[in-house]
Amino acid sequence: MEERRKSVQNRCDLVKDRLTSLQNLYTFRRIGITWCPSFKSGSTVWKNYFVKKFVNSSIQRPHIDLLQRFRIKDEFKRGDSPLKKKAYFEEAPNSVRFMVVRNPYVRLVSFWRMAKNCEICRSVHVERMLLSRPVEKNLEGRISEFKREVERFKQWCVSEEHAQGTPSVDPEKFTAFSKDNPFLKPPYLTFSELVDHMEREIVKEKTKIHEGHWTPVSEWCDVCRNKFDYIIKLENEPEELLYFLQKVGLHEDRDELLSIHNNSTSKPTNQNDIQPFISQLNDHQKQFLNKVFENDLIMFGYETIT
Repeated sequence: MEERRKSVQNRCDLVKDRLTSLQNLYTFRRIGITWCPSFKSGSTVWKNYFVKKFVNSSIQRPHIDLLQRFRIKDEFKRGDSPLKKKAYFEEAPNSVRFMVVRNPYVRLVSFWRMAKNCEICRSVHVERMLLSRPVEKNLEGRISEFKREVERFKQWCVSEEHAQGTPSVDPEKFTAFSKDNPFLKPPYLTFSELVDHMEREIVKEKTKIHEGHWTPVSEWCDVCRNKFDYIIKLENEPEELLYFLQKVGLHEDRDELLSIHNNSTSKPTNQNDIQPFISQLNDHQKQFLNKVFENDLIMFGYETIT
């Protein structure tokens, strides 16, 4: 991990501007650690742990908003001293800062799988699908029908039936709305459409993307500004997790954290899973992703896609 920290610092020395203006640190003074939740990088494990330890031990599926009172809110200005940069609001001076990283392409595929799963489907994913699919002239008359079907899809997503249903419901069932409707095949955002949506958002905003599930971890956690003491690689767990727990005095909680880790997802996405998704992308999309994730790839030792 020390070599990884040096690699991050070397890259930061070449970065002229701040990576981001986001503030995504949570500090827990009682145990002397500060954490940045990098989504789709094992953040559920730590979120559940912190909520159960500091908020309510009986909550089964806590939301990260329950940790808002632990979120650092202070900000510093360009040119402030290193001491002031460390002295965040309510952060102990000797607090140990840590984060968990993961292959950015694996994170993206994992997010796509989450967005496709009806258990967590939300209207925003349907809207992204609407923006991604071009309308052919000979099909313009179907737009109204399509929108009505999408509204039914969105209503089902937030319905009591869905809330009490099984997480494994197949989104393909919604082709029953109109089996010959070309816009609902498939009735969810494809991986290629997701990448197009990312690029569209960057062009529209003319700035960094701030969707936490796919924003580069180096930006989301602003590694150049926040100076993390430990950067754990999810691919190297549980070894690096156990090493970190030993260093920060949380070794007695190892069984609890490993239990949460093993039960946080039924099918974790790994390196071997991503190739079928990468093969769906054209050269422009691959180049776009390599550029977006460039700092993550260099800092944390991952390879570009070709």
